[in-house]
Amino acid sequence: MDMGLKDKVAIISGASRGLGRSFALGLAAEGCHVTLMARGEEALKNTAREVEAAGVRAVPVVGDVTSPSDCERAVQAAVYAFGSVDVLVNNAGGGGGADKDEAWQQAFEVNVLAAARLTRLPPPLAVGAASSVSRQSGDGRPAARWSTTR
Repeated sequence: MDMGLKDKVAIISGASRGLGRSFALGLAAEGCHVTLMARGEEALKNTAREVEAAGVRAVPVVGDVTSPSDCERAVQAAVYAFGSVDVLVNNAGGGGGADKDEAWQQAFEVNVLAAARLTRLPPPLAVGAASSVSRQSGDGRPAARWSTTR
């Protein structure tokens, strides 16, 4: 299928495994160059190799979406390597399932603030007009346990 992504540039967070890896490989199959951001260096490098085997360029950036400087570094790496950013896939996420405030704060940071942060960054740094996709889903577990008994 031709989605019109040949020679476009994407940034994908949470790109080293699971859906992020699948997004990267799918975009690569369409001819889209990618900047991959994730915390796990070895898995990230493996995904970058798989993307490059599809005939496009991949720039792996080890980083955490909860770190503003890591997010900016990923965007800067994409702009440096490719000149612009056309697509942003906010895939990193997780958390929930705990009753402690700290767990809720971490889930909010990863699922909401990180996506907002990455979405705000590309336009001022990039030449192209960016499109953003945010995937907000857990790992199949409920986000929290609610008690209906009094």
